[in-house]
Amino acid sequence: YAHERGILHRDVKPVNVLLAPAKRAVLSDFGIAKVLATSAAMTRSGAGVGTPEYMSPEQCRGVQVDARADIYALGAMLYEMLTGHTHFEADNYTTLAHSHIYEPPPQPPQYNPRISPAVQAVTLKALEKDPANRFQDAMDMAITLEQAAAAQAPLPPATPIERRPEAAPDEPERASQSNIIC
Repeated sequence: YAHERGILHRDVKPVNVLLAPAKRAVLSDFGIAKVLATSAAMTRSGAGVGTPEYMSPEQCRGVQVDARADIYALGAMLYEMLTGHTHFEADNYTTLAHSHIYEPPPQPPQYNPRISPAVQAVTLKALEKDPANRFQDAMDMAITLEQAAAAQAPLPPATPIERRPEAAPDEPERASQSNIIC
């Protein structure tokens, strides 16, 4: 919706996605968004803008970005939802930026063997280093992901996540990320 109106978000990440009624996802926090039709840069040349774990290679380089940078971030979120891990993990920006620019992400089945090859292909295409090799628009990605998920053979039920017995009645129960299976 935003891209169709010439707006680039530049900070797509889980905390900026809200669930509206009927489980419809809504993107929030357009604080560093950029109107694509303008030629005026919102940041100085060479400055990367966004959250490092979800930044596209071109954002890490501080070069001109377009809607495909948001598609990369959406791919990073999809990877994280499927695996319980961000596709690159590091404790500093330089290492994360290097990984986004030069390293392939770990194969999703390494963390979750239940991911179908078709869903994995959608995820990895969204995470391509070269924007020309990514989905060219978010709707194409959404349709392709929907088709990949629909074509997936039904999977046997996952092993239930163990609950912490020591959780107080008013304390939310949490599962370790290593037990999450999508």
